Amino acid sequence: MISSFLRWFLPFYFMAFLFVALILRTLLVARQIGKSPLIFPRTDTVYGLTGFYFKAALAVLFALMIALGIVPQWYDFMFPLHQLEHSSMQQVGIGIMLLAFVLVSVAQAQMRDSWRIGIDTRTKTNLVTRGLFQYSRNPIYLGILLCLLGLIFVLPCAFTLFLFILVYVLLQIQIRLEEEHMYNLHNETFRAYQKQVRRWI
Repeated sequence: MISSFLRWFLPFYFMAFLFVALILRTLLVARQIGKSPLIFPRTDTVYGLTGFYFKAALAVLFALMIALGIVPQWYDFMFPLHQLEHSSMQQVGIGIMLLAFVLVSVAQAQMRDSWRIGIDTRTKTNLVTRGLFQYSRNPIYLGILLCLLGLIFVLPCAFTLFLFILVYVLLQIQIRLEEEHMYNLHNETFRAYQKQVRRWI
């Protein structure tokens, strides 16, 4: 069951996430580099397919969270796992989601003008190794996974579990594509960074 608190928290959270992590960050970086940092793949490749499914999954997630705030009864069609529904689990999940929001926001800020969505083959971006990137090579992707993990605690159902698994697989593919690109840009400097810092944490 979706409480009255979750009915406003979930839409507000994901709209805030969308604004801060995508819209605001895009505008700030675009002003710094003089072009859009959004590089959406349109090729019939693994990279293009991964990008398409990742965007589709996030679009469905954002739309559904907003819809649940309006029509909470839709949750019954998401195959809820009622045995896992507990107020303490929901509180833990909300805490994880808030932590994820902070993690993504801070990591994006630390990337400065190197931040991109997609692989920018036309610009040589800097290799960011400071801040959160001292502890994880992919703190932004880690934050996304934590957000979805927290959502499972808040809304334990087949849909949130499937979405977590799908995004995890897509991110594993995307990370390896980006790592190949970063090696082509930074060569042994990136290899040394790989040896010092774990992929996730």
